Amino acid sequence: MESVRVSFDKLLFSPPKPNDEPFSASSTSTLALGDAGGESFVFACEYGDASAAFVWFDDHLVCQTGVYKSLTPDNMNINMTDGSVEEPLLLLSKQNVVVRTHVFSSGPAVTLSVNWSKDGAQFEPIDAALLTPTINSAEIAREENAAATANGWGLWNHQSLLDVVLLPEGTRVMTSICRVSTSECQTRQYINADFTVRPTQYSYDRSFIQYYTSFMDVNVSIAISGGDDR
Repeated sequence: MESVRVSFDKLLFSPPKPNDEPFSASSTSTLALGDAGGESFVFACEYGDASAAFVWFDDHLVCQTGVYKSLTPDNMNINMTDGSVEEPLLLLSKQNVVVRTHVFSSGPAVTLSVNWSKDGAQFEPIDAALLTPTINSAEIAREENAAATANGWGLWNHQSLLDVVLLPEGTRVMTSICRVSTSECQTRQYINADFTVRPTQYSYDRSFIQYYTSFMDVNVSIAISGGDDR
């Protein structure tokens, strides 16, 4: 998959498709959130023919498609993001935030657009005057460090501690905890408020973790180590 880097000064763009092969595009910009004239923000995105897409505002995942979903009690799929009606993004002390987008496509073209609602008002395009197509040197260094770290086997799927993923290849090994008599299985686990996962050791590069998890009436200790070994 070929990757394209895009700089832009508005949150509506169509990255150039290099050929007929699947490709990805990424972009970064700085948003003057303090000048937007609001205190609470909800986001809505349109993805065109994107196979998957992510939009982060200051590390808050405000829009995504094609990857993470969860089920409501009535089995309806919902996107789990910040900047939703239930979890609006709030203006706090940080006046300028970095906006990051990643788009993946196997179709002929892709367009990503981001709109927002300020303080409960109607959705509208983000004012291009609030955006600049550059980020500061500290954020550039942070991106370079993250790119260097995201390599080898690790817990790169933050939606489940039962998955071990090899980067940059994307190979995934999944662990399931099952009750054989009923064929019921736990295939996903993450740290949440009900304390079903209790980590003890977790390395900064995600190459090692040891934790306890419970499923039904069983308590299991799991240790995973990875790193650069292929």
